Amino acid sequence: MNLAATQTGSVNLPVVSRRAVWLCLTGLLLAMALVVFLRYALDPDHYPVTGIEIHGATLYAERETLERIVSSYASDGFFGVDLQGLRGSIESMPWIQSASLRRLWPGVLVVSLVEHQPQAGWNGDELIGADFSAFTPPQYQLEGEARSQWLRYFSQLPQLYGPEGRHAALFQMFVAMNEALAPVGDSIFELVEDARGAIQLKLESGVDVHLGRQNMLARLSQFAKVYNHVVAPDLQNIRRIDMRYPNGFAVDYGINETARKQGED
Repeated sequence: MNLAATQTGSVNLPVVSRRAVWLCLTGLLLAMALVVFLRYALDPDHYPVTGIEIHGATLYAERETLERIVSSYASDGFFGVDLQGLRGSIESMPWIQSASLRRLWPGVLVVSLVEHQPQAGWNGDELIGADFSAFTPPQYQLEGEARSQWLRYFSQLPQLYGPEGRHAALFQMFVAMNEALAPVGDSIFELVEDARGAIQLKLESGVDVHLGRQNMLARLSQFAKVYNHVVAPDLQNIRRIDMRYPNGFAVDYGINETARKQGED
């Protein structure tokens, strides 16, 4: 009888070195240790915020509101506090221009602030800051005499009026025009741009100056040149000066003499 021989095939399994096993175990242990450490570090009971430092002058921002916001985030602990969220909450306050935060070991949270410095009023219900941004101060939301007092306080600033969104451009124009008037010792109290883009100024001396829509700075420079011998000697009687004439200007003396023109062809 012929017997058929059956051959059994064998499978070669890869040999795993002890080094690889130890590396895997070490990595796993490190990952577990990291998880445990993070849970421990983020626990406010183990690493609490033990102090809060607020740097930067706050002349207008509500200090109590600011401290309340910082304290609410600090309750999450030294490592757990959401610095980005806290910064956004602080910068959402009306008077805060910018904020920066950092942790100071072992438990102090440091907040550095830059407050808006109002430079001018905008359309009667907003203010323009040194960074050219327009914002509504919370003091304008008050009622009664408290609101009136703040309105009077900020009315001492130069006042700008114009179409929506033009605050930055008009503030830059205001700065440039004030520089042009510096040699004569007068300054701009009010600047108005109408819907057509025409500019009208009211100076601290009380004189209105109409500059029109074109060559405003050049016209104002011309006004500055004639200020000392035309405007200054008769300042109390002049009501308005119109610089829109191509070869001169017109002076309105009100009830004394109206629209006296000089240099007009």
